[in-house]
Formats: sequence, C-alpha cells, structure tokens
Amino acid sequence: MTKRSTRQQTRKVKRRAIAHDSDDDGDIGNDKTSNHSNNNDNNPSNDNDYTWQKLLDSTELAFSQGDYSNTVHNASLATDELFKTVHTQVLALRAASYGMVGKFDLALQDALKIIDYAPTLSKGYLCAGELYRMQGKPLRAVEIYNKCLDIVGKQDKGYRELLQHREMAKEQHNRRIDFVSLLPLEIISDVITRLSTNTRSMCLCVSKGWRRKITKCPDVWSELAVLDFENWVEPSAVYTMLALTNNHVKELTVECPDKDRLYNTIIREMLKGGFKRLRSFSLSPYSSLSMHPDIDTSLIPMALCRLDNALVDLSLDFSEHSNPPSLAALIHACPQLIRLKYSSESWQLLRNKQDLLPENCNLIELDINTGSEYFDASEAEIILKRCPKLRSLYLDRYLEQELIPIVMQHCSKLESFVFNKYDGFQAQLDRWKLVDGSNKTTPGVLSRLHLCNPHYFISAEDIVRVLRCGNNTLKELYCAFDYTDSMVNDFSYPRLSLPRLTVFHTSAGGSRAQNVIASIIRQSPAIEEFDLHVYNKQIEPAIFIALEGLPRLRFLEIGADDVDDEMQAIGITEFFGRQATLSSRRNRLEELHLHRVSLTNAHLTALASMKTLQKISLDECIQAASVQEFNSFIERLGLLPSLQTIKLGNIDYVTDMTLEKLAGSKSLKELELWDLEEISERGIRGLITNAKSLQNLWLKRCTPISVALQAYAEGNLKHFKIE
Repeated sequence: MTKRSTRQQTRKVKRRAIAHDSDDDGDIGNDKTSNHSNNNDNNPSNDNDYTWQKLLDSTELAFSQGDYSNTVHNASLATDELFKTVHTQVLALRAASYGMVGKFDLALQDALKIIDYAPTLSKGYLCAGELYRMQGKPLRAVEIYNKCLDIVGKQDKGYRELLQHREMAKEQHNRRIDFVSLLPLEIISDVITRLSTNTRSMCLCVSKGWRRKITKCPDVWSELAVLDFENWVEPSAVYTMLALTNNHVKELTVECPDKDRLYNTIIREMLKGGFKRLRSFSLSPYSSLSMHPDIDTSLIPMALCRLDNALVDLSLDFSEHSNPPSLAALIHACPQLIRLKYSSESWQLLRNKQDLLPENCNLIELDINTGSEYFDASEAEIILKRCPKLRSLYLDRYLEQELIPIVMQHCSKLESFVFNKYDGFQAQLDRWKLVDGSNKTTPGVLSRLHLCNPHYFISAEDIVRVLRCGNNTLKELYCAFDYTDSMVNDFSYPRLSLPRLTVFHTSAGGSRAQNVIASIIRQSPAIEEFDLHVYNKQIEPAIFIALEGLPRLRFLEIGADDVDDEMQAIGITEFFGRQATLSSRRNRLEELHLHRVSLTNAHLTALASMKTLQKISLDECIQAASVQEFNSFIERLGLLPSLQTIKLGNIDYVTDMTLEKLAGSKSLKELELWDLEEISERGIRGLITNAKSLQNLWLKRCTPISVALQAYAEGNLKHFKIE
C-alpha cells in the first residue's frame, strides 16, 4: 500500500466520522440546549476527539519505516478509538428509534452496548437513563447517572449534562403519584380489570408494591385471554403474570405461538399445583399455525389431573399435530367436565385407551373436529354410549353419513345436533352454544339441527330420518341437500309435521331436492326466517308457492352459488306481487336479500310495492331490466315508509343518478355499496349532502375518494366506513 493511498483512506474515514457526528441530534429526549451542548462535547473538530487520527498518523509512519510491530499496535488502538467515536453514534440513533416506538428492551440493549464499548464516555449512560425516564422509572435513571458520575469524574465534558439529567429524573420521581398504593383494593380492581391482559401483565412489573397489591385483587385475574402474544410489547411479562396470579384464574384462553415457551409455562404451573380454581381452559394454535410439533402433549392429561376436578369447560386444538392426547385421557383427567371441544387431524380419537372412559360422563356439550376422511364410527359409538347427558353435539369435517343413525340411537337427550358445519351457517351456530350448562330449550327435545356433508352434501333420506326425531319440537333447521337429484329421485317422503320450525336455512341442487324443500316449507307454517342457496340456474316455482303460505315470514334470502349466469327465479314475480297486495297486518316480510337473481321490470315493480320492507340487499342482480327501469325502481323504493337499510353491490346500473334517487328517501338511514365502478366522488358528495335521514354509509371497493370528501362524510354522518 502506498503512502498516497493510505492518506486517501484516512481522509475517507475522517469524512465519515465527521458526517456521523454532525448528523447526530443528541441524546434521547434532550431539549435544544442540551443537544447543542452534547454536540459540542462530541464534535470531532475538538483535538481531544482526534486520538484515533493521531494514532492513524503514527500507524502510517511506522508502516513506512517497516516497523510492523508498532504498526499493528497503533492500528489496533486507532480501530478501538474510531469504534467508540462512530459506532456508538449509530447505536445511539437506533436506541432512540426503538424508544420512540416503545421497544424499550431493544433500546436498552443498544444503550448497554454503548456503555460496554465506551465505559468512560457519558453517551451510553445518558441514553440508558433517558430510556428509563421514558418508561416511568426515574429512580433507575438516577442510579445509572450516579454510576456514570463516579466513573467519568468532573473533568469529563458530559459531567454537567449528567448532573442536569439526574436532577430532572429526581424531579420526575417527586412528581409521581402512586395511585395503586393510595387507593383501596376495590377501586384498583375496577381500574385494572378494564385493561387488556397485556397491560395487566406489565402493571405487575412496575414495582414490588404494585405487584403485591394487584395480585391481591382476584377479580382482575379471574378471566385471562393471552391473544396475539408475539406482538406484545413485553412478552416476558406474561410469564411473570401466570406464575403470580394462576390461583386466581378461572377462565384462561391462550393462542399458543409456534414457540413452546408459553405452553410449557402453563403446563409447568399446572403440574406444580397452580390454577386450582381454573374452570375454563382454551388452548388453540396461533394465527392458524399448528401447535409446535416438538411439544410433549402427553403432559396435558397429567397437568389437568392436578386441577382438583375444577375444570368444566375445555377446548384444545391439535390441528396437524402428529401425537395428540387421546379424547379418553382428557375426559378421564377431568371427571367434572361438561363441555369439551377437541380438534385433531388424527382419526383415532381414543387411541386404544377406551378403558379410561367412565361409564357415565358428565358431558352435556361435545364438539369434535377431525380432518380425517375415515372417521372411525365404532370409536364414536363408544364415546356416545358413555355420554348419556349430551344435549349439544358437534361433529365437524369429513364425517361419514353412517354416524347419523348412531347419534340418533344413543343421544336421546339431544337439543342441538351439528353434522359438518356449513360456512354460511357459522353465525347461527355461535348462538347455539350452551351457557353454564343450560339454555332456553327444553331438555331432551331436539330443537336445533344442522346437517351437511362437505363432499357430496347429505342425502334427503338421512335428513328425513333425523327430522322424525324432532317432528314436533324442531325450531331451527340448517341443512344442505345433495348437489344433484341422484340421491332423492327414488325416495318417497312421509308427511312431516314441523309446527314449531321458525328458522329454515338450506341449499340444494336439482329440481327434485328443491321440491323436497318446498314440501318441508308447506309443513312448517311457523317459519319466520328462510334462506335458500341453489347450485342450479333455476329456482322451482314450488318454492315460491310454498312461501306464499307462510303468514309469519319476516326474513327471506335467495341466492345462487357456483353458477355462471344469474339465476332464473320462476314464480318470484307472483310471490312479490302477492306480498305487495297483502295488508301490513298479514304481510310481515321485513328483510329481503337477493344474490345473483335475474330481475325484470315486473319484479322491480312488485318489489317497490312491498310496504313492510325495512331492509333490502341486491347483489349481482338486475340483468333483465334497463337502466331507466332500475333508477325508477330505486326512486319508488325510496318512497317506502318503513325502508331504512339498502345494500347494493356488483350492479352496473348503479350510477350517480342512482345515488341522486336514493338521496330523496325520507326514511333511509343506512346505505351499503360495494364493487360499484360507475359512481363518482361528486355523486357520493351529493348523496351525503341531500340525504337528510342518512346516518350510516359504507363504501367497499368502490371509486376511490379524496381525503377531503372522507372528512366531509365523517363530519356529516354518524358512521362512515370505507374499504
């Protein structure tokens, strides 16, 4: 290396160091005065901060003279000094950024690195002290300032700044009011209970005084939900929380991340005798990830046995886990269990441990979710035989139809039965869950039924077989018939009387299956809510003829799925016309939803005459009418006195003219629009301005609007949402 190239390298290093130091804006949280002072202290223009420069010159001289031993020695010293000068500046900037976003653990790590690299400089101590102050820990800040003052001495340039920051920390501490130590437990309990589980856990880490007092509030810890765990600001705080408060916990819900530390903490506390009061425990995968494959799930039954038979509600999800504990072992470990949800990809539920099952289980609600296509019906029969008190049974995912007669044979007290969940019915299923072991249904009377097969749907014969069990008691029915007519063509249906059926949601394929549905409607005069989705291009007129005989019908949804074109609904005109001619006392239809139904001008005319409508939703409809006819329909629709909610989506006819017509409605309070490309910002503004009764507006995947219009909407409407 030549002397010229060495000098060039020296100038480059010098320029970088000066650039770093000149860009530094001082320590975290300092005002302009302290920043200016700090920059002066660390400015490389000061000769004392040029130690690395002098060492570099000595290195060059030794190298040119062939004194390689001194070259190595001086170069090492220069490197250390340059590292202190430049690298600490970079770490300080990163620590400041971490502190600003609340990641104090990472910020303090950088501050401590600065202290390690330059223990005789004040920069790292000032940075760490300011971070402690930002966290509300002024005494910790005072400690680190005192430590630095003992090291650096009065001759250090940052000595005066350290004294200033120490006084600021002391003043901050003197201004603090420890409300936890001053307020009674009842008020503390009420305040802390309103916080999230994340914040509660952090409260335990504030001080020993807070920890002692807050752990004395059992109501604060009776219900814990550890969710979205990996995004917590202080993940380590949850381990402290579980160790200190587990004997207060009655309900624990955990989303277990793919790391096993959280899971091991909970199981370890149970094995040590913790969670003695736990009555409800739910452990599920985190963000759709399976439980960590290395977790020893055999410890779960052992841990549950230590809960002193207190557990009555258990939900465990072992999706895609290769070695889940058997259902028998879980029931054996919790003899007082009344609700159990078990999810596993394994088709062996008992895993040859059926001897562990008690003869008479206390279970009243059982939810089994298996991903196996070959669910062992014999195992299911063993389980159901020993659960004579079952009132709610959920069997989900790829279960064979042979299970239905087994269920009907052994579960005589069933009130709710779900055989394979249908996605469209999930909201209704959530209402079926028993609360504290009871609900409003009559014990031992089948009142809620949900039947579906995800592969072929379920045959009409099996549906009728189950309906016989709830002939005079069934209130809610959700079933999906076979896509085609292959399983119903040669089956004759006995007369079924369903006088108490009020909710009927179904789906079907061919005309034969639709005629079966029409038959069920005719035998259910109390139906108030009906939902039909077909996998065909046509709805049979028998459906609408049957619907005309329902005097209490208030909710109607008709839709087509998995078809290329809009569905032809033969007989719908007559049905709408019939509803329009009925008086308000006899016509109760309040809510109408149509999805991919082809509507003509005659349909629209009849629809606009139904005076009892309060809510209407049209999605991918209006193909057989013109634009003028559609806008005329919207104008007449706005004159209906009871109509408060309109939802329009995927309709090319909706333009600014349509919005102008909607603005004329005197009763419209809620409007939802989605996938509409022909409306403009001008039309939306006119709607908001002129629709005097409009309170809620939701725009989803429509024309982009400006920030100004969004602010205008938020200022003039009660609720405004855009996606």
